[in-house]
Amino acid sequence: MKADSSSFKRVIENLIVNAIRYSTANVSIQLIKTDSNVQLKISNPVDQLTEEDVHRMFDRFYKTDQTRTGSGTGLGFPIAKCLMEKMNGSIYAEFKDNQLTMICEWHDKL
Repeated sequence: MKADSSSFKRVIENLIVNAIRYSTANVSIQLIKTDSNVQLKISNPVDQLTEEDVHRMFDRFYKTDQTRTGSGTGLGFPIAKCLMEKMNGSIYAEFKDNQLTMICEWHDKL
């Protein structure tokens, strides 16, 4: 896998910090290599997340809890998506049984 090291670091850091910050229990990290790609899966259990939140989490300025105050800008996931696309990759989220899984996928060619 070839990737820009600073972009790679920023994406991974963003996903891990978010997973730890909003997890209700342990965070799981998996790296999976296939013949055509590499997947990084970061999973954590969450409370109060909806399917709409999952579908919108890559929208700029979107926060799952619109009443929450704090340092978050709602730009972390959209930036991660942009960086992944520049590295010939993709990022998406899956939500099942209160478990959020963020999946980064890098394809063979850069």
